[in-house]
Amino acid sequence: MGILDFFRLKWKHFNSTIRPKRDIGPLVAALNDSNSSIVEAAIEDLVDCGDAAVVPLIQALDRHERASEVLVRLGKRSVKPLLYVLAHRDYYVGERAADVLSELADPEAVYPLLLVVAQKERAAVDAAIEEIGISHDPEVSHLQDGMGSQEDAFDVDVAAEKLAKSRDFGAAYTALLGDWVVSMGQSARARDQARRAIFRTGEAAIPPLIEALRVTDGNVQRKAEDRLSDILDGGNVDANHWHAKFVELLGDAASNVRAIAAHALGAMQYRPALHSLIEVLGDESSKVRAEAAWALGTFGDPQAVSALIESLSDKDYDFLIKAAEALGKLGDERAVEALVPLLTEGARDAAAAALAKFGDERAIEPLVQRLTRDGCLYAGDWGIEALRKFGRAAVKPLVRALDSESVRSYNRHHVVQLLGELGDRSATTALVKLLSQKGDLSTETREAAAKALERLWGSNWRDQLSSGKG
Repeated sequence: MGILDFFRLKWKHFNSTIRPKRDIGPLVAALNDSNSSIVEAAIEDLVDCGDAAVVPLIQALDRHERASEVLVRLGKRSVKPLLYVLAHRDYYVGERAADVLSELADPEAVYPLLLVVAQKERAAVDAAIEEIGISHDPEVSHLQDGMGSQEDAFDVDVAAEKLAKSRDFGAAYTALLGDWVVSMGQSARARDQARRAIFRTGEAAIPPLIEALRVTDGNVQRKAEDRLSDILDGGNVDANHWHAKFVELLGDAASNVRAIAAHALGAMQYRPALHSLIEVLGDESSKVRAEAAWALGTFGDPQAVSALIESLSDKDYDFLIKAAEALGKLGDERAVEALVPLLTEGARDAAAAALAKFGDERAIEPLVQRLTRDGCLYAGDWGIEALRKFGRAAVKPLVRALDSESVRSYNRHHVVQLLGELGDRSATTALVKLLSQKGDLSTETREAAAKALERLWGSNWRDQLSSGKG
């Protein structure tokens, strides 16, 4: 059964059961009763009402906190109406709808939720829908009327009648949600909940997200990639079910699909795909090549080393970064000489990190240069940790950088701390010079320099240096 047939059957059931058979307004109102026993009894009665309770409960989301709880218990029957109101002009209602959808985690909601996450304008979504290959029904342009205006609560029965008459419910459903849901915008919290809902849907969200990769709109593609990566990296995927599918997708016509397939095989640690991924290192898309390199690095198989070394002649820096990182993970010393030329290229940080893992001192200078180039490195930064492992071999380059005042101001205290930890007194002059500076030297850096000198000379370092011992 195709996804459009799935939508048709689900809507047929929904349309035949949604009409209220009794007045349940008093039950909804009872959700706010001060008597907890009455509230609990009302919840149970509303659950028993089934489909008839869905619309009134959604309309009550902004007034009754427990309405969300009942909608969750009603399950799948709540999904489509909740999607209709996800872009309600009242952000609170949209957020609560997203909350419930997150709990329901229904794969049918994945694509419209993705559009909300991507914050797409109407024209962009129309183009994306056309790219997927879904034709618009003439009735679609009028469907929004059935859902109500920004001023009124929607009438799901009217929309149901129009959708039921549509020749292609899948087209109508997608277009309705594409045009209506995202055209009014959403709060950041609703978008966060939409992301959470897609993640909670788990591997059932993979097929619609893969289809979303085929659209031409870049933002939709990026959001689909992000959500797929979340799901695949989260480890909640039945790998045995997907292995063959993702190997097959390595040959897909769409480069974004090939890229996510390579990423998936790495995330699932499917080592039988090693040779297929090695072949993908020659893909015309640098993004696909980069994901293949990353995947090969996760396998830890030395069979990939030669192919990755040969690929370092690539001119794309994003790919070279991934290839260098992969070679660092594989830990094969055959890669050392091949990585050295990258130290002057755009992939120099990745090459330096890989060489640092091999203990090659040619990585020291590029690592120090990072401190002069990049601002706001945090304590525990990989580059700082790598320099620490090199020990005293890193002292002279660090002193030169500090003495020349080329290190970015925020990173100075990292350099100063390192010099104290490395225990080489040849750093003394540079540290004293730093302490004597006037002006913009931060208190943090000044204190770090004093502590470094104390480590090198002891608590009476001032007396020792003034007596000429330094």
